[in-house]
Amino acid sequence: MKILIVEDTLERIKIFKEILNGELVFTDSASAAIELLSSVSFDAVFLDYDLGEGRDSGYSVATWIEAHPQKDLRIIIHSMNPVGAKKISDALPAAERIPFPNLFPKDFSTGSDVYTNTDSDIKIVAVW
Repeated sequence: MKILIVEDTLERIKIFKEILNGELVFTDSASAAIELLSSVSFDAVFLDYDLGEGRDSGYSVATWIEAHPQKDLRIIIHSMNPVGAKKISDALPAAERIPFPNLFPKDFSTGSDVYTNTDSDIKIVAVW
């Protein structure tokens, strides 16, 4: 599985690398994300809104995806900015909104460190 992760926070990038399986491609730039999406086929995109002061946001990526739909592309909005996440979600209504802290929950009732979304084949194994 090839996954594009649009994120500018080094701590979050480290967590993505530790937890996600598959071929991970990272960028902290909206323009680089658009360039990648236009030339490479991805199975999923994790999309942040805030990409740094004075830079384009994840919304730029969202509007590009909206204008260039890709079949079977799973989009997860992991931004913790509620206004920005809603703006992306409005542009991409089929995208999932899961704030970053909720992406990798630990199931304390079973002691399991594995989060599986039954609607897809993305399996997130948490490292705690």
